[in-house]
Amino acid sequence: MDRHKRSQEGSGSEFGPTRAQIGAGTIVILVAVLIVAATTAGVLFNVTDVLQSRADITGEAVTSEVDSPLTVVAVTGRVNQTADPSTLTDVRVIVSTSQAPVSVDLRQATALVETPGAIDDLEYSADTPTAGETFSVEALSDPDGSAPVVTETADQFAVVIETPPLSVHDRFAVRLQLESGATKRIEIRVPERIRTRSAVSLR
Repeated sequence: MDRHKRSQEGSGSEFGPTRAQIGAGTIVILVAVLIVAATTAGVLFNVTDVLQSRADITGEAVTSEVDSPLTVVAVTGRVNQTADPSTLTDVRVIVSTSQAPVSVDLRQATALVETPGAIDDLEYSADTPTAGETFSVEALSDPDGSAPVVTETADQFAVVIETPPLSVHDRFAVRLQLESGATKRIEIRVPERIRTRSAVSLR
C-alpha cells in the first residue's frame, strides 16, 4: 500500500512540471499568434483605407474630365417644307454656362453628329456650315463680345449644324467635345410637328 502511494507521488512529481511547461508554452504561442493576427488585420485595414482614398480621388478626376462647363439651353431645328414629306435639315444647339469665369473656345471644339445614315466629325468654321464637314457659331447673347468663346453665364451661343434630311421619328445625336476633353452629348428624336412648321423646338 505504501509502495503504491509512493509510486503515485513519484509519478506526480516527475510529470507535473512538464505538463505545466507545455501548457505555458501553448499559451505563449497562442498569444503570439493573436498578436500577429491583430497586426496583420491592422495593416489590411490601413491598405483598404488607402485604396479607398485613391479610388475616391480617381473617381473625382474622371468626373471632372468628363463633365462639361457648357449647359445646353435649348435645341431648335429648321424645316425644309418644300420637301415631301417635310424634313429637318438645320439644327441649332444653344449653349451657355453655369460656371463663371470660364473660357470655352468653341473654335477648338469638335461636333460628332450621328444620323441614321452617317457619323460625321465636324470642325468649327467661321463661314456657313457644311453638312458632314463643319459647324458654325452664332451669338444670341454676348454682352462682352467674346463669341465664339463662352466666358460668362450671360453668353448664349448657337452651334449651327447642317444635317442630312431627317424625317419624322428619325433619331440623331450630337456630341460636343471641347479642347479639354470634356463632352456634352444630346440625343434627339425628330417630332411629328415638322410636318406643319418651319421651325421647331427639339428640346
